[in-house]
Amino acid sequence: MMIKFIQIINGIISIYYMIYINSRLIQYISNLILSIYQILYLIFYFRWYSSKNSTELTSFDDYIERSKPGQDSIYYLAGENKEQLLASPIIQGLIKKGYEVLLLEDPVDEFTFQHLNEYKQKKLVNVGKGDFKQPEDNDEQRKKQKALKKVFQPLTDWWRKLLSENVDSVVISQRLIEDPLIVVSSESGYSANMERISKAQAYSSKGSNSQQFGKKIVEINPNHQAIQELLQRVKDDPDQETEEMARVLYEAALVNSGYSIPNPEKFASRFYKLFNSALGIDRDAPIKEFEVEIEEEPETSSEPTVDQDGTKWEKVNTDDAQWETVSDDKRDDL
Repeated sequence: MMIKFIQIINGIISIYYMIYINSRLIQYISNLILSIYQILYLIFYFRWYSSKNSTELTSFDDYIERSKPGQDSIYYLAGENKEQLLASPIIQGLIKKGYEVLLLEDPVDEFTFQHLNEYKQKKLVNVGKGDFKQPEDNDEQRKKQKALKKVFQPLTDWWRKLLSENVDSVVISQRLIEDPLIVVSSESGYSANMERISKAQAYSSKGSNSQQFGKKIVEINPNHQAIQELLQRVKDDPDQETEEMARVLYEAALVNSGYSIPNPEKFASRFYKLFNSALGIDRDAPIKEFEVEIEEEPETSSEPTVDQDGTKWEKVNTDDAQWETVSDDKRDDL
């Protein structure tokens, strides 16, 4: 009977504790929502750098005024600093087509944009997400994209299977100019900037993995020779070296896209093996101690050195010499 009574008491205490915790959580959420609304109310006064001008701040209204005819979106990319964002391969295709991209370097910017969604009927679009669609000028581009997808399907299917633990899909990119590939997040996943901020938090788990932040999307550049060579190798039956090339390319793209490499030691090992092959060395060549011939030092001659005028110089060992401090008077006599 006493045990049953204790269980009931413990149950009541647990219920009150959950109510207390939930009330604090509700209060926290309410304060957070209030802060968001305060930020959104002041959004008219906010300013950011952009790909058009990285030295002077600009507003939403200025951006809209400069936008291309018929453009119904405001493009943005968040990151650590504007220099890194300007060099990102993610925005090069947009810049080449004349579109402007806002550069968000403050940690709170991306969070605010996600909740704002649109400004004056212009949708806010994060170009660092996998659901971003490059603006297409005509039907010919759409037909070309469809044809490229079919041609490169053997590579995209093989690559997705190879990286299935971390990658959700491999697709043909419309925005890459010079880089062979980029890595972006899925629509519901963490962008590179949000993942970096999350990992930096004190409460972030040290054992974080791709499942925690969402699987990535790989976009490949069909115009890049490295991608074309990989396609040919996959068609001809890919070997181990081809797999390692594909993994190294993916991990390099992770860094270039703003993400961190999960296992840098494995990346380094694969890179060194490929580097060996490029130098014509066996990829698994063992490490051998380098042998060097040590030359013996010549013995010092005890014979005195004779100058051209006949003067003889003899080395004297001063290790056992007796040294005496000489006063100023005696120094003059010398």
